Amino acid sequence: MKFQCTSLALFLLASSVAGVTYKPAPETKWAGSVGSPIEIGNSVTVTPDDSHVAITTSSANMYVHSAADGALVTTITPADVGLPADTVCSSGVEFFEYDGTTYAVYAVFHEPTNLSYIIFASGEGFATAVASNAMQGKAAGTPVVSSDGALVYINSNVGNNEGHFNIFSTSTKVILFNDPNAWASTRAVQDRFAPLGIYHNPSEGYYNIDNQSGVGNTNDIIFWANDLPLDAAGNEGGARYVFQVPIGWSDGDSAEDFDVLAAQVNGWSTETAPALWNQGKNAIFGTTRNAFKAWVQFGGDDPKWQDGANAQVDATTDGRGFPRWSAPRTTPVVTDDDGSGYIVAGLAGAGANSPALHVLKASDLEIIYTEYVGGSITEAVYAQPVLSLDKDVAFWMSSGENILYATDLPPGDITGVGNRYSVTLTDLDKVQGHMSLSSDGVYLYIGDTDGTVGKYAIAEEGTSAPVTAPPTMMASDAPTMAPIVSTPAPSISAKPSVTASEAPTSSPTESSAPTVTATDPPTVKSSEAPSTPPTTAPVTPAPVTPAPVAATPEPTEAPTVSPTEESEAPTAPSSSAAMSTMFTLCAAVAAALYL
Repeated sequence: MKFQCTSLALFLLASSVAGVTYKPAPETKWAGSVGSPIEIGNSVTVTPDDSHVAITTSSANMYVHSAADGALVTTITPADVGLPADTVCSSGVEFFEYDGTTYAVYAVFHEPTNLSYIIFASGEGFATAVASNAMQGKAAGTPVVSSDGALVYINSNVGNNEGHFNIFSTSTKVILFNDPNAWASTRAVQDRFAPLGIYHNPSEGYYNIDNQSGVGNTNDIIFWANDLPLDAAGNEGGARYVFQVPIGWSDGDSAEDFDVLAAQVNGWSTETAPALWNQGKNAIFGTTRNAFKAWVQFGGDDPKWQDGANAQVDATTDGRGFPRWSAPRTTPVVTDDDGSGYIVAGLAGAGANSPALHVLKASDLEIIYTEYVGGSITEAVYAQPVLSLDKDVAFWMSSGENILYATDLPPGDITGVGNRYSVTLTDLDKVQGHMSLSSDGVYLYIGDTDGTVGKYAIAEEGTSAPVTAPPTMMASDAPTMAPIVSTPAPSISAKPSVTASEAPTSSPTESSAPTVTATDPPTVKSSEAPSTPPTTAPVTPAPVTPAPVAATPEPTEAPTVSPTEESEAPTAPSSSAAMSTMFTLCAAVAAALYL
């Protein structure tokens, strides 16, 4: 009985610190320009320890800033890793840890040579960067990483009909395995690949493809489909694919037994990675015609991914996308891994006042709420919606606006869903890159197509605490990383808060746009970068390791936010106080049971 009482007390303590008190409108903490556009596929991603924010841009520069005050810490340019200046990027950043080293990885593309690379950044402030060897074609989406950090996965495409599935070794930074779809005679569809989805440590491989059922294989599942260009008549099609490392494989082993398994041919295609949940058994794609296809199942004998329509559920919309026949432009977000919650899905846009976002029941894809935005054309949602820490609110932005929407999600039923607020962020212009949320659920980090990045408080500071994350469900969920020591640097000037007297109900509340005072970050060149870019097809040369990038930005105006508000974490209760509270709770429970 003593053990049960202690468990109950600890549970009550945990519940009391995990709650979130939301602000009536977001409050700007700092904002400023990084000097490069943040466009489709790029991201503003806070590290899991909340120390830094890594920003990928279409120019292939990655900027690392202090999360506390916006100070520039590191700039990595293509030249720093021996790549040409005209290299571009449509990737976000993924953080992970491998062999005691914390990495940030992202993909870049050099169109003149039709080659892509993964940039591995590590060290203090991620100031040491190296490019992988080349992969053929244009990288598709953001790299995803195995649960142990040993393998980095990404698709790439040569033209419109040659998709490549690539696996890189983190230890060597070279391609360990490459599967070229266009060269595989057994494939029913030979076309380009959409980005990868991943589920870490599933219950097993949930498929029966080519007599390989995946039974007992708990290695990470990689799942994706074809991304086909549609013709004027809206013709579509494709297939879906799955990969798992074989049972018993370990880091350093040969990849000779690796094999991509092709599932059934689809009547649809996609532009994005799927989301996976329910121990890797369930999956959802955003598909052509602005729709969704999912496999929703729970029992061990239920149909698996390749079993066709008897396992597939659909969700269609009243708009067919813009341009016509388009698929949603970002991966849906699932609230609960056990399938009891909801799916938040941005749409592809369409005509005036068309739907922009759906909230669906994860159990059967019933659409329970639709959000509309105005204008002559509803812009697509490119930035993946972000869930609040308690999964009660979804934050999202339409790509043609600088309005942050907060949509309440139902607490276990279909009541309470709706628009909490829609507020214009005067610091920003159009938002297409992905956003991120701090681990305590208080701060949202957002960047726009002009290269402005902002930190916004969406909840009261000190009212919430990090909670244990569920198993990986998303296309680019970041593993936990070790703390990083920040290098002090001049900071981006703070901006006045976005103000709203109350949560808007139909139109956003705007405040006048204050002036941003910030200097463009310098372009730091590595003294040991090679003078000629890599131009060869994928081979396995030793990676080039440049000298650490030393960021030395010129001073800017000091932030107006007080240091205590930004950098001091709330004081945790002492162990004696916690124990006292625990025993008080135990006593109360014991008294109740006695009575």
